[in-house]
Amino acid sequence: MQQRRGRRGIHAIGPGKRAEVCLAPSQVWRDGEPYLVVGTPGSHGILQTTPQLIVNVVDHGLDIQEAIEAPRIRIGRGTLLGLESRFSPATVAALGDRGHRVHDLGAWSRVVGGAHGVLFDPGTSTMWGGADPRRDGYALAW
Repeated sequence: MQQRRGRRGIHAIGPGKRAEVCLAPSQVWRDGEPYLVVGTPGSHGILQTTPQLIVNVVDHGLDIQEAIEAPRIRIGRGTLLGLESRFSPATVAALGDRGHRVHDLGAWSRVVGGAHGVLFDPGTSTMWGGADPRRDGYALAW
């Protein structure tokens, strides 16, 4: 039986089903107000790039441009990790010590997405845009 699209289609909840989730763009809200919006192209890479951006802002306190420019990781098959070469040698060595096979993606790799985002400050109504130097584009907010 072919699966129907629509309300009871491919994304309907049911046993043994898996929905494709894109996460782009993603919104982070704080105290009922928008705080961060990020998006990136990249198919299944979106599921890796988006959380790295959010963690960079929310957990590490980076501004939106710093979060976007920070070096990124791309998970491969098995224990393979693709890392931009701007990670510290100590970080790369620690991943190797934990059994990961590390692949150097170069300093700025398109493989890890081309993210853009906006960071909001509801107290001052200020918005900051960030654009990824890995790809063409820019951020706009109004």
